[in-house]
Amino acid sequence: MNCNQYKAQFCTKPKALVPGQKMLRQINKSMKQKIVKEGYDKTAEKYSVQRDEFKNIPYLKILGKLLSKSSTILDIGCGAGVPIDKYFAFCFILY
Repeated sequence: MNCNQYKAQFCTKPKALVPGQKMLRQINKSMKQKIVKEGYDKTAEKYSVQRDEFKNIPYLKILGKLLSKSSTILDIGCGAGVPIDKYFAFCFILY
């Protein structure tokens, strides 16, 4: 499927829905979500294997010294939580 075919199928909105079309759209949406989730799961596995867990430790130690023991950390990044969450989970409140 090329880009124009994709746009024609998924990006245009008809003016009126025919019976069953709403259900079909919901199925298409859930299929797309499943494809995206499966893609992230496959990528995450490869990412975790290739990530150098110990490369960031010196920087984490510096940051840890700048934070008080009662600091709260919110991790909004991507990844598996290693090494950053793993490192800080022992010393700080982590969300």
